Amino acid sequence: MPPAFRWAPVLADAGYGNSSEFRAGVTALGLRYVMGVQSNMLLWNADAVLPKRAGTVTPRLRAAQVSARELALSQPTEAWQNVT
Repeated sequence: MPPAFRWAPVLADAGYGNSSEFRAGVTALGLRYVMGVQSNMLLWNADAVLPKRAGTVTPRLRAAQVSARELALSQPTEAWQNVT
């Protein structure tokens, strides 16, 4: 891959960003990405210990999830920056 493209992220709207399969595919290619997601999408807290097998989410583990909206609103003002 040419050096100019190595650091350019994949950009996508929520139509693609909400697809875990699409995000996993981009990650498997070793690419960075910035994607929109719907505000009700559930995300894992950074300190969550994820299950080793897919489909084994317990109620305790589910409590480690937060909506994208909740996560965004919980960030302090200094966490935000304009990017052009």
